[in-house]
Amino acid sequence: MVKSFFSIIWNCIYYSLYLYHKFKTNFMKQINDNLKETCGVYIITNIVNGKRYIGSSKNIFNRLRDHIWDLNSNRHINSHLQNSWNKYSENNFEFGILCLCQEEERLDQEQFFVDMINPEYNLEKDVKILSRTNDTKSKISSSIKEKYSEGWTNAKYKDSVYIYDINTWELVKECKQPSEAGNYLYEKCGSFKVSQINSSIIKDHYVVLSSKFEDKSLDLKNYVSEKVLNYKTQDGRLTYLIIEDNEGLHYFKTTQKAVDYMKCSSTYTLKKHNYNTKENPYTIPNTNFKMYMSNEYIPIK
Repeated sequence: MVKSFFSIIWNCIYYSLYLYHKFKTNFMKQINDNLKETCGVYIITNIVNGKRYIGSSKNIFNRLRDHIWDLNSNRHINSHLQNSWNKYSENNFEFGILCLCQEEERLDQEQFFVDMINPEYNLEKDVKILSRTNDTKSKISSSIKEKYSEGWTNAKYKDSVYIYDINTWELVKECKQPSEAGNYLYEKCGSFKVSQINSSIIKDHYVVLSSKFEDKSLDLKNYVSEKVLNYKTQDGRLTYLIIEDNEGLHYFKTTQKAVDYMKCSSTYTLKKHNYNTKENPYTIPNTNFKMYMSNEYIPIK
């Protein structure tokens, strides 16, 4: 009876206050401008396993933006949340507002929700102990972004870089220095690290290269496929995941991207065949797709 009573109370509180603005990847563009100067308690939820993180800020927009920046930079102060972010990817997290309040009520409200929900990602459940640490962290993070926006860059890359859209294989922007690319991509998708140059696909859309290529050229496709689209198997091997069809060879960094391209099969099936080779490919049933792995890069022709 007592348990049922508390369950009813919890549902009423949770669903009445859980004003779920689902921000996801481009939440900074979707957030209501009125929240940019708003104080309150927020929640970050892993939609795969249901685990949650609760925090509060006198400026919710800036605080959530700092979370995104730190998590995408792989330097978040909460190692448990960071590890999950790295494992499940940004698209599997949702951001929401639990309540809006006055600054003097903020920590008490946060403590109320931490006690009520018992969020799994909160390593410390005593809010007031963490408040000084979080304020310091926020100031440091803001300082880093300020330097970044002013042109801060890694010493490894000081020359021009080029942003390409890998869905169209076209040049999106030519940048005189990496910081210019960073400003552009941060506005576009809230994410960019200098270490991603010549090595990563950004938000399934962009690649930043230190060399310039003609649009849609084989040189561009081969460079990205060889340098960026390598595949890491479950046992840690770096190799190439290749789908071959009537149009030629296609390289993929993840099995999910390969499945999305073929619009058939499953990641589970492809992972079971990650030892198939070009000489012995796995043919997707009732299709003209062949899937295999290669330790050596095979040029696209």
